[in-house]
Amino acid sequence: MFCSVNGDLIVLPNAVPVNCGREIFSEINSKIKMCCSVDFFFVLTFDCKNKQEVVIMNTDKILAESIAKEYAPKQSSKIVSLKKLDNKAKLPATIFAYSFGIVSSLVAGLGMCLAMEVIGGGLTFMVLGIIIGIIGFVACGMNYPLYKKILEKGKAKYAYEIIELAREISNEQ
Repeated sequence: MFCSVNGDLIVLPNAVPVNCGREIFSEINSKIKMCCSVDFFFVLTFDCKNKQEVVIMNTDKILAESIAKEYAPKQSSKIVSLKKLDNKAKLPATIFAYSFGIVSSLVAGLGMCLAMEVIGGGLTFMVLGIIIGIIGFVACGMNYPLYKKILEKGKAKYAYEIIELAREISNEQ
């Protein structure tokens, strides 16, 4: 793909024509990154006369507006609230699953090290290692069912709020 940069104007002559008229397209962002290797803020129009896409940019103004948006007070929408409630319902189960999985894997690894006499030596450590390893592997196997149970409780806890908010959103549209 060919890309020529001329001031605030980027022309992509080999791009696929999308529509005859003026529209904003975000799909072109990957094309711009590929050919110019810079993150651009852009507005895409299609020039019917020249049969090519033209990206017109005023990067200073757009960059200033995007930075100002980061510091402006956030407006909460219903869909954002719905996503937050969904995450709130799932987060405890996810945290538990990762934590319990890591700990049980470490216990299983410790058991294997003791059983293979990497740590310690003798029959006592080998038997202790086998027992600790079995406990670790059983805990690893129990991780997913425990995760599902905790997730189910979290979903049940927030189900009413999530369903009501989802109904409000679907009734608005």
